[in-house]
Amino acid sequence: MAAAWVAASLALVRSPPAAVHAGRSRSARSSFCALAAHEDDARGGWQGERWEGDEVSRPLGCMERLLNGRRSWSGAMTTAHVSVALLRGPPPTEAELLHGLARVFRRHPLLRSCVRGKSNHHIPDAAPYPMHSDYIDRAFHYGAELYRPEPNTDLQRFEPSPLPPEEMARRALRVASVAERSGTALEEAWRGGFDAAMDESVFDEDGDGPLCRFTLYASSSSAALLYQANHAISDQLSFNLLLAELLEAIAASRAGAPLPPPSSLPLPQSVEGALLGTEQRQNEEIKSRLELIVGRFVDGARLPFESLPSWAPRTLPAWEAGRVGVSTAKYALWQAAASGARVLPRWAPAAAELEEGGRAAAWEARARRTRSTFRTVDAATLTSLVAACRAQGVTVSGALCAAAVLGASDAMGSRAEAEGGAEAEQEAE
Repeated sequence: MAAAWVAASLALVRSPPAAVHAGRSRSARSSFCALAAHEDDARGGWQGERWEGDEVSRPLGCMERLLNGRRSWSGAMTTAHVSVALLRGPPPTEAELLHGLARVFRRHPLLRSCVRGKSNHHIPDAAPYPMHSDYIDRAFHYGAELYRPEPNTDLQRFEPSPLPPEEMARRALRVASVAERSGTALEEAWRGGFDAAMDESVFDEDGDGPLCRFTLYASSSSAALLYQANHAISDQLSFNLLLAELLEAIAASRAGAPLPPPSSLPLPQSVEGALLGTEQRQNEEIKSRLELIVGRFVDGARLPFESLPSWAPRTLPAWEAGRVGVSTAKYALWQAAASGARVLPRWAPAAAELEEGGRAAAWEARARRTRSTFRTVDAATLTSLVAACRAQGVTVSGALCAAAVLGASDAMGSRAEAEGGAEAEQEAE
């Protein structure tokens, strides 16, 4: 029965071995240069080339810095990665999970890493502001305090945790026993944990890790494994790979043929690093693409002077237009005006309305909660969806996200619709 459970589970997540945030390790500079640059960073001064990382640590990429964001009032992740796997057959024991998780932590360097350093845009004890119809203007107003042109002297970076993999596994694992008082008790338990993890995933930014957590909800006959992580180190593919390796280790242990100790994979690159290389090259690539689109200054007519100081230019600057012309700018402005440039539901109240009614706190970000709705897709529909996505060159996740956005836009509606619904309810009463 155990073998059948593991085989069924592995069939859902069968993938080739790869690193979490799969990618090959970048070629590092010599350890001496990397250490010198790192020491310059610690002293608060950057000398010469930007530190790009080494075999065991590296700076967070742009997307990773975004996903590493935390809520100022609670420290919870703003965009936690949360997933759940429903396990068939006898639930794994705590000892089996600890053994398997230790292997996983030993194999994947990002899982056993910590985030060190603070962004120069970090604002301690930032005060949230309410969401209302003047939200965009207010966001620009508050954004002024984020503009800090001084160099970033304490780069956010991944560094290996000093904790051994076994301790990382112990800290990451939670086991919750679920009494079978009803046929839906297990489902209610993991769904509650899922919603809580979306809003309350706190990983100590200044601690030694781990940056992920596994919670096993187990009854006597079935179980669910809830996974929550700092999204900077993990995505859904990552969890699929972790789950496959974890179940493989449990299956081998139950069969009496434990696997040999795993070897650590290389530290993976950031998404930007894998596509564009070092951050210096990324900056150059972005600059060249912007110049291609917008335009750039080039050398123009030569100045009619025989002798000039060494610091003086020899030519007048000339503007070389890019691909974006006046007609393109007009079209962009027309599109913004036609859409109203809205990013909030049309029923968001005005700022004065909130201030007069004393309801500003209820509209702050800290008052918002995530509510998950779960749907099950049958095998035939899933097969058709996968085939359609492959034909269109998109992922299933991308198609589901697009459907969720369309559903959210329908649900948000307009203020008139919301008020009309309330009036209809009053009339019905």
